[in-house]
Amino acid sequence: MTRTKCSVCNDSESTQFLYQVDCCNACAMAHRRHCEGNEDPKTYFGDQNCNFCCFKKYRCIEKSKNISIDLAGLLKDLSIREFHRNIVFTTKSVRTNFTVDDAVSSEKLKLINCPLGSHSTFEDWSTMNQIATIDYLKNLEFVKELGDEKTKFIRRIRFRSAILSTAFRSYQQNKDSMDITDNVDIFPDLTGKRFEPEFLKRIRCHLVSILIRLKITKDEYMLVSVLFLCVSDQFTLSNHGKASLHKYTGHYIRALLDYCVLLYQKHGASRFNELLSIFEAVNKTYHEIEAFAIMYRMSTPVRQSKDLIKFE
Repeated sequence: MTRTKCSVCNDSESTQFLYQVDCCNACAMAHRRHCEGNEDPKTYFGDQNCNFCCFKKYRCIEKSKNISIDLAGLLKDLSIREFHRNIVFTTKSVRTNFTVDDAVSSEKLKLINCPLGSHSTFEDWSTMNQIATIDYLKNLEFVKELGDEKTKFIRRIRFRSAILSTAFRSYQQNKDSMDITDNVDIFPDLTGKRFEPEFLKRIRCHLVSILIRLKITKDEYMLVSVLFLCVSDQFTLSNHGKASLHKYTGHYIRALLDYCVLLYQKHGASRFNELLSIFEAVNKTYHEIEAFAIMYRMSTPVRQSKDLIKFE
């Protein structure tokens, strides 16, 4: 009988295929207790130290093996979407004060041409970063399939998406920390006088440092980005919404696996796991910015933010 290492804990030897994962009895039983208990499941599977996250990851991998993927077509489609997102961010503006609901529900946002570099303030650039992010999100096929849940989903995921895209844009420009664009920080003006510089530096640098260490390619970024969106907020959706996202999760896992194996051959699986560590880094940065936002509002109670750039 062939004995292999457990896919989840990578420790105990396994001879069984349980819950669609090649795993040991201990991990299978832990997974069953978690599913049958009252614990809230993680909303992503990027936590390398969480057995439940690992179990979900390998379960999705097994399911994805039978999915046929047009990798070249998918990458072309994602590249076009990213190009459009960047065009909206850098060359467009809005005259009206959009809310998140307005931006999601509008069939076509009324954007005006804006000379490159004419945005000057944190508020200007942050607004267009959110407009570009929402426009990108609402046109993804799996988001369209969410129907009435689309607005709720976008509202909950938009800042995480913007954090990852901002970090990658900074990485592409050979920077070692996030900024919205040249000379415009990711934090509101004057925040450096109210917070410890090391705290702000950690938020700016952590995710970018991960991208630098991984030497992530644009194709990897695009695939990781859509996969991250699919797994990040499933637990708040209806059964229909979860089923829709679950379908696309398997699709994008297979695409990322195929890409890694194509480029890195025998090291493809290892590269796949390395790329998933980005999920945890994005969520860590998001929660630290969330803590910053709470403290900032407490220290500046009179400042009113537009709905689009109000952190939530």
